[in-house]
Amino acid sequence: MKYLFVKLRRDMTKMWTQFFCVFMMALLSVMIYSGMEGVWHGLNEVTEKYYKETNLADAWVYGKGITEDMLDDIKNIDGVKDASLSMDLTVNLEDDKDSPDVKLMTLENENLMKPKNMGGEDYDVNSKGIWLDKTFANERNIKVGDKITLNYGQAKKEFEVKGLILDSEFIYYTGSITETIPNNSLHGYGVINEEEAKDFYKTLVYNEMRISTENNADMDKIQSEVEDILGDSYYSFSVRDDISAVSQITKESQQMQNMAQLFSFVFILLALLTMYTTMSRLVNNQIGIIGTMKALGITNNQIRLHYAMYGFLIALVGGFCGSILGKMVVSKAVMKVKKTTLILPEWRVSLSSVTYMIILGIALICTLAAIIAANKCLKGMPAQIMRGNIPKKIKVKENGKSFTDKFPFEWRWIFRDISRNKVRFVMGVIGVAGSMMLMMAGLGIKNSINYSNEYVYSTEYSYKYKAVLSNNDQAVVDEIENDLDKYQLVSEKSLELYNDDIKKTGVITVLDKGDYVHFENMNGEKINLPKEGAVISHKIADTLGVSTGDEIDIRVAGINETLKVKIKEITKTPTPQGLYMSKEAWEDLNQDFLVTSVLIGSKDDYNTLDDKEYIKEITSINKQIENMDKMAKSVMTVIALLIVASVLLSSVILYNLGMLNFVERSREYATMKVMGFKQKEIRSLSLRDCLITTSLGWIIGIPIGFAFLNAYINTVSFNTFEWIATLYPVSFIIVSVVVIVCSLLVSLFISYKVKNINMVEVLKSVE
Repeated sequence: MKYLFVKLRRDMTKMWTQFFCVFMMALLSVMIYSGMEGVWHGLNEVTEKYYKETNLADAWVYGKGITEDMLDDIKNIDGVKDASLSMDLTVNLEDDKDSPDVKLMTLENENLMKPKNMGGEDYDVNSKGIWLDKTFANERNIKVGDKITLNYGQAKKEFEVKGLILDSEFIYYTGSITETIPNNSLHGYGVINEEEAKDFYKTLVYNEMRISTENNADMDKIQSEVEDILGDSYYSFSVRDDISAVSQITKESQQMQNMAQLFSFVFILLALLTMYTTMSRLVNNQIGIIGTMKALGITNNQIRLHYAMYGFLIALVGGFCGSILGKMVVSKAVMKVKKTTLILPEWRVSLSSVTYMIILGIALICTLAAIIAANKCLKGMPAQIMRGNIPKKIKVKENGKSFTDKFPFEWRWIFRDISRNKVRFVMGVIGVAGSMMLMMAGLGIKNSINYSNEYVYSTEYSYKYKAVLSNNDQAVVDEIENDLDKYQLVSEKSLELYNDDIKKTGVITVLDKGDYVHFENMNGEKINLPKEGAVISHKIADTLGVSTGDEIDIRVAGINETLKVKIKEITKTPTPQGLYMSKEAWEDLNQDFLVTSVLIGSKDDYNTLDDKEYIKEITSINKQIENMDKMAKSVMTVIALLIVASVLLSSVILYNLGMLNFVERSREYATMKVMGFKQKEIRSLSLRDCLITTSLGWIIGIPIGFAFLNAYINTVSFNTFEWIATLYPVSFIIVSVVVIVCSLLVSLFISYKVKNINMVEVLKSVE
């Protein structure tokens, strides 16, 4: 066996390019998956631990004037383990530069919210002072022991900062409906005890309840009973998935998982197919040597083991190197961006057993390919095996003519070669088509994100500023209408949509007269909000399984009844996902139009509202675009890695297939040179062969590339934001050029190898 190991070492040295290609395909395949899995699996582990440490609730109830008696009744609901009350209000931090807000909460106990200490004293329900959001405090340069002043209307109170905290309810805390990403310098949170709250507000009115439930509890049933108990005090009911500050990390983790799994599945499948073919062809090309080894008395099992090491060692080493590089390069790059929006007490890169199963699977498949090829070569007597592979006879018509007879010699040679080596030709086509598909998906998802963001803030919205109201009394609305020139009144509320047993959460947007929000149907045709019924976003409609003309039930936050709404149109609006109604249609349901925000179209109107007391905040559309770009950056980092990996894998696959073709055709090329074929004639044959393979693969790759892009977009889109599948013409041209150039360069490299081929050695080696 030691001589077989010597042969193995020499073979790897002699055919290092083919082995290196297998190594690179295994490395790239595992690197992308393991790098992204390291982030999402690490996030899942950290958040699960974080949830337990902070006693995260399962559901939140919002209302007005919730009493202790109501709390006791809710605790007795079947499926409820515990519940606690809190008074949560947004207050302002007194500051010379700006007026940042703080979500200030009271805790009667730590059963369902136990802030994690990040500095100073542990939270104590019996201690005075405030425990402040660590990230907010760092941004404002506030330290433990400092005294800060908080304002709520006319009320003002000074608090000593007793400790810095983080809590799992605020992993992704934006603090404002106008913000799409966290702004930790302007929005924070804090905790005080009930005694401090009474001193600050002069009263204590509970408006929030946290609930923990049994495993597999019926949340819909619990919500229904909570509504009955609270009656007029009920406002809304939310579970973890409904609260973006809690669920965003889960959504981003799931998105990364979907992106990695779907992309890596195709990535690994294409690599495996190529590796399987590579190992088979490498072994087949040694059939003469196999016959010699068998004649020398080496057993079949020893020969099988020898060639099994071909696939096992290279694929295994490549896979493990890929997992290491994935953690060192991909995971760190993705995590660096995630840290800008997600606030966690710790970060961890962690791989699950799936990565190692993939590595082992790749190694076993490559090993299996080598063993199967070796088995085929071991059939028969040594003398028969040493003769080598005899080309299959080509079937011709009885009259001796073929459809290729009218073609020039070069094309007849190519067609004859294809008919003799169908597997080689098919693998070449699959390699080109797979490369097209991967790169179209990589660039396509980047285009889709850019197009969708641009669509929202250039086609869907045309306002310049958005003002959020803190007071929507009719007197305030009258004042706005008297003072402003170019504006549109908007009412936005959280929403639950029902169709049979399917439930979805979203946003209902009710619009008054104005022209700052625009809608298009799925064909890109402009639609107007109807005076009866509603327009529904495409993703919500698809999830609910509804179409135009159907009726659905909705529950709107703050309204204690179920409304029935008819769907008039479906819009491709990416965000927000939910329903859109005109003021007339909303009032037709016997509901009051309560203004929550104002869309402003001019700088003068912005200046008019800027200092009004009833304005909570004003943001510009440019700021929203900037926030959206920052949010997309985390996804773009992953996409950039996928694009680079796609190009590398495609190049390796095309190069590997080309080199294998050269090795298998080396005898033919040498024979042609002996017969007097000129170098340019052989190059012409190589280029024509490349043209057929590349053209067919390119044509097949286009439809499957678009199909894969659409499936990919549907898989990785957020529930609250639907990306529109898009591939810009310039991106398609780039993909086509990369694939064609790679194929062409491989063909030219082969012709260069042919030029330097040693005809005598090649012909002797196959005798």
